[in-house]
Amino acid sequence: MSGRISLAPLVALVLALAISLPGALAGFANSYDGAFTFTCPAREAISGVYSEHSNWHEDRRFRFTCSPGPNNAISETCQWTGWVNQFERIVKYICPANWAITGVDSYHSRINEDRRFRFRCCQISDYRVSGCSMSPFLNQLDGVMDYSVPQDQVLVGWFSYTDSNYEDRRHKMMSCPLRQ
Repeated sequence: MSGRISLAPLVALVLALAISLPGALAGFANSYDGAFTFTCPAREAISGVYSEHSNWHEDRRFRFTCSPGPNNAISETCQWTGWVNQFERIVKYICPANWAITGVDSYHSRINEDRRFRFRCCQISDYRVSGCSMSPFLNQLDGVMDYSVPQDQVLVGWFSYTDSNYEDRRHKMMSCPLRQ
């Protein structure tokens, strides 16, 4: 029949988008402008941080991965910090000696277009950390951050500064090898 348009391709496209959209958002600890509290499972520490920035929201969303320490080195003795930064101020945090970052809590201000952070650290048992190193900046302003803690190391520090022209932060991470 001429003059009739088949809706089948349009329906197929809508279904494909509906199925793939949740997968595209899956795994993020927060939505843009949203608060989050992420905590690794017991006896695991953060081993990866992925973040992407939205210019529309002037915010980042974060995805974390966790890994167990060798021989259950990450204990269940843990504590949360208070907020480590004010809006539009530097984040400069290092866990106490022989503790590792196992959680991150953050909320966003639409007025300041910035985030505040606090961290959860857990004590490391039967190992000590030494020979720590700071990563270079892991993202450009408005860019993606994709960081993996080096093999046989733990994340112990998080540093960032904000740039109000870009309404974004650049991040660095500190990691340390575990030694017996």
